[in-house]
Amino acid sequence: VQTGQLEEMYSERFGDGKVFHIPLGVERDYFEPYEAKRSERFELVTVANLRTAKGLDYLIRAIPEVAKVTKNVHLTIVGEGPERKNLEDLIDRLHLRDKVELAGYVARDDLKGYYERADLFCLSSMNEVFGKVLIEAMACGKPIVSTNGPGPRQIVDEGRNGVLVPPMNPCLLYTSPS
Repeated sequence: VQTGQLEEMYSERFGDGKVFHIPLGVERDYFEPYEAKRSERFELVTVANLRTAKGLDYLIRAIPEVAKVTKNVHLTIVGEGPERKNLEDLIDRLHLRDKVELAGYVARDDLKGYYERADLFCLSSMNEVFGKVLIEAMACGKPIVSTNGPGPRQIVDEGRNGVLVPPMNPCLLYTSPS
């Protein structure tokens, strides 16, 4: 159910003018733009629970294609979850240990550093309801490539602060502008 549908549904139940949409936000004093230290690598970052629904396998499969057009690309996946072993196996099968890092759990105090080092933030979820990580990355001034789910469509202004792509697409990043 999308935000507009929820507003309509609850307005019917409680009456017009009694239901308001209050968007989620981030702590702007913590997540803020900064002057990036340039790296020789093109850094892609995602923050996600390592679950099948997050589509991280598609993001990993995109890296060889991205590497054809963006030299020295590197993906860091921040998060922990039940799919870790499967993702590690996929990284090994595709010989991507030098291009993909599973950073694991990162304490909240250290999370900003991952956003800061990103040249591009990626969200590969198959059906994201909101995507708070998108607004955290945007608050840090990062461009976004995200799957086109109900949440990201409310957050990403296509072509201005990000690009929306179809979910479950191994060419997720390859189809985005460089």
